[in-house]
Amino acid sequence: MARTAVDYDTRTKKSRKKLEPRRKPYYRQIGPCKTLGYIRRVDANGSWLVRERIGGYYKTRILGYADDLSLADGRDVLAFDQALRKVTDPQA
Repeated sequence: MARTAVDYDTRTKKSRKKLEPRRKPYYRQIGPCKTLGYIRRVDANGSWLVRERIGGYYKTRILGYADDLSLADGRDVLAFDQALRKVTDPQA
């Protein structure tokens, strides 16, 4: 029996701040077999990552830092919308 997935709200700085810092990512479903992950840190920007299920295996890659403590620049430090766009739009 499959487990029910928990969809964490990582869209805003305020909602991400409510999450407990941990090494395991908080995931949000963004498409079939694709999730956007967020790792919350204590005293630093969190990290964005994407996890995709390809051929029965998960492939994970880091997208960049979250804009928790720094302003988003669209390249190294990303807001939620920018991280989502980077995953869904190959030209972004």
